[in-house]
Amino acid sequence: MQPWLSSLLGACRSRTHLDQLQAHLLKTRLEASPLLSEYLLHLPASGLPFFLPFLSFLPSSYPFLHNSLIRSLSPSSSSLCLLPFIAMRRSFLPPDSFTFVFSLKAASSTAEPSHGEQLHAQALLHGLSSHLFVSTTLITLYSELGRLRSALKVFDEMPVRNVVSWNAVVSAYAKAGDVAGAWRVFCFAPVRDSTSWNIVLAGLVRSCGDLARAVMVFRLIPEHARDSVSWSTMVSGLSMHGDYHQAFVFFRESLRAGALPNEVALSSVLSACANSGALALACSLHGFLDKAGLNGLLPACNSLLSAYAKCGDVPAAEKFFWLCMEQKSVVSWTAMAGGLAAVGRADEAVQLFLEMELQGFTPDAAAFISLLQACSHGRLVELGQNFFSIMQTKYQLTPSVEHYGCMVDIYARAGRLDKAFEMAMMAPTKEKEVLWRTILGACVVHGEVNMAEEVERKLVEMGHGEAGDCVLLSNVYARAGRWREAARVRERMRNQRMDKPPGWSSVEVGAKASTLSGQAVELQHTPSRQGDNLLAFAAAE
Repeated sequence: MQPWLSSLLGACRSRTHLDQLQAHLLKTRLEASPLLSEYLLHLPASGLPFFLPFLSFLPSSYPFLHNSLIRSLSPSSSSLCLLPFIAMRRSFLPPDSFTFVFSLKAASSTAEPSHGEQLHAQALLHGLSSHLFVSTTLITLYSELGRLRSALKVFDEMPVRNVVSWNAVVSAYAKAGDVAGAWRVFCFAPVRDSTSWNIVLAGLVRSCGDLARAVMVFRLIPEHARDSVSWSTMVSGLSMHGDYHQAFVFFRESLRAGALPNEVALSSVLSACANSGALALACSLHGFLDKAGLNGLLPACNSLLSAYAKCGDVPAAEKFFWLCMEQKSVVSWTAMAGGLAAVGRADEAVQLFLEMELQGFTPDAAAFISLLQACSHGRLVELGQNFFSIMQTKYQLTPSVEHYGCMVDIYARAGRLDKAFEMAMMAPTKEKEVLWRTILGACVVHGEVNMAEEVERKLVEMGHGEAGDCVLLSNVYARAGRWREAARVRERMRNQRMDKPPGWSSVEVGAKASTLSGQAVELQHTPSRQGDNLLAFAAAE
């Protein structure tokens, strides 16, 4: 390709530029140049739609050019990704197996199920529906569409199957929520690989949350078949379901086994640190990230920042945020603002939010939750009202129950229980129990007996009455000196056998995670060795 043509193509920024270049190519007869086609195929997928006017210039005798263009466009969720296939059919160029594989992958990313069905019909018409790669891709397509029966029908009609085909069917069962069916197919498969085991693990952990069986299956995996995906699936699944101790155990095991953790495992174990208050382990993981050269992974950095903030070490979070993070996202700013709000530095959290806007970041729904929480902690009622309005008018964000909960908390902390009640009534959701319990807790502080009675009645009517609600109502009566009513509520709890689970806290004592329960005043040490240096584990061979 001539250098001037390459420069012009790279400089096109509007449809007008393309029209002018297209006219020039037609005039100089350069439109059919194979080099031009090759240049178009190496463009990033995001820029290809601007060059679709050149689609008709692709030589009709080169099907691989059309196939490559389909593959390049397949990440797009637009139906434009199938235009090269349509152009092939209009030019009577016969599609091959690669054409259907790439086209079916492109169809799975669109929002129109009929695209996949039409491609399936075309594959049948050209005698390629039983091709190994085409059939496997069809199974994946129908699995993405939630059509398990169609996927199984394609599989049953396959004359030849390989491990990828079997994995596709196992995945189809798992995505449909039928983990037992996925396990049956897995056991019946004549050959398995790491992907086979990982699909079953993911189904057990994410689809049905059967952690005990997931651990059992993981122990059955041959050591040579355990890869980073296997370990990260277990760590993320255990962390997601709140079993932080086991998440730490599996993470340390993976390091001892010599498996380099990926960003999913790192983000999950750091999230477990944040939720369990394991600050010592978070500090060790910070050193591990630096030593392993993984401190450029933004998701892991965001999780580390969140761990520092949620564990209460806000100075370390600030240092990491301002000095160590080369890249930042909305998640980064939100985590930092949330950390400042949690320790009562509400004004600084608001200023950080404004700084984020000045930096060109668009706040999302989670950012506004942190911002409203800061307003709640700082008793910034008017500011919270303004931000609640801005998120809807300026950023077109629809408030969720979490946003309404923050507004209820803002009013409740300020003693404006009437406004809190009004906000709870305005929330466009039926799941309001969290909002009512926030108001009920505020009634204890401010001694609002009548409102407490009304809120407790609403919780009972919703079918969400719990022992904790009765305890709060009893405390409201006791605070007002109405001991008879308080005793009556306690009697009702005994008659209905309503037991309130004891409260507990997780703290670090001597670099160990410890649980302090309200039922038994004793520290229960977990043998997690969270204070151990992970760098030593990573270096051990």
